[in-house]
Amino acid sequence: MIVEAFIVPCVMMGGGVYWFFAGFRTLKSSRTIQNIPTSRISTGAVGAYVEITGKILKSEEPVLRGSISN
Repeated sequence: MIVEAFIVPCVMMGGGVYWFFAGFRTLKSSRTIQNIPTSRISTGAVGAYVEITGKILKSEEPVLRGSISN
């Protein structure tokens, strides 16, 4: 009984600390992606992050999903 009263809160606190820092890591990643400026496709350097805007047309192939926006 005493061991359970000590282990369960420690495990829960460890999980809370992990999810706290994992949440900040995810927030940093999503903010980095959101802050990338939009540029023309011809000016994007190879290996650099670029943002592309345009219209989406329906095709017969399966849909690809973004990692953040789904």
